[in-house]
Amino acid sequence: MGTFIGSSFADYPNTSSRFIPAYDVWDLTVEAKLYKDYVSIIGGVNNIFNRSYYARIRADGIDPAMPRNWYAGVKVSF
Repeated sequence: MGTFIGSSFADYPNTSSRFIPAYDVWDLTVEAKLYKDYVSIIGGVNNIFNRSYYARIRADGIDPAMPRNWYAGVKVSF
């Protein structure tokens, strides 16, 4: 999955100190069934290319988003 965000400003008067450049972020998710529809393994990587981007805009500044990270697990359905 890819997310594409255009450039913007983080404040109403559009000051250059709160400019947020455009960015794109790519994630990959995989699921493989091990036993019919009952047991699967899942995994994925968020921010595959380790891009720097902004997760949240607050009154006192801009929070950077998480760097590349991964997850894995087992899914059991009854």
